[in-house]
Amino acid sequence: MPALLVVLCAALFGVGTAGGAAASARVAEVDCPPGHLVPNPGPGQPNPVVRRGQCLLNLVLRPPEYEPLPVDGISGPETTRRLVRFQQCANALGAGLVVDGRFGMATMLHLLWWAEHPEDFAC
Repeated sequence: MPALLVVLCAALFGVGTAGGAAASARVAEVDCPPGHLVPNPGPGQPNPVVRRGQCLLNLVLRPPEYEPLPVDGISGPETTRRLVRFQQCANALGAGLVVDGRFGMATMLHLLWWAEHPEDFAC
């Protein structure tokens, strides 16, 4: 696996790697729970990736325009609406994300980057 992919996955899911100390240090600045990949827990069941995504969304889309989402790991209608809004705004800034309301790898990487640079995100 290429080193860059290992570092990106470490940053995305909040885990450290020997070669990714810089990425792990940046992740530590974003105080969100890790989002380890797990088998699909089923509808209505908490998912660690969704929980991490909700936390990151709260750091990017903030008050007064947006009320914080509950960080419960359940991808309900408000989480989906907020995620679609993030994907649309990120695309307006050149991200090229698929606007599907899902916490895919590309969306999560953009969420992590923008959570670390919220002052630069305008939506």
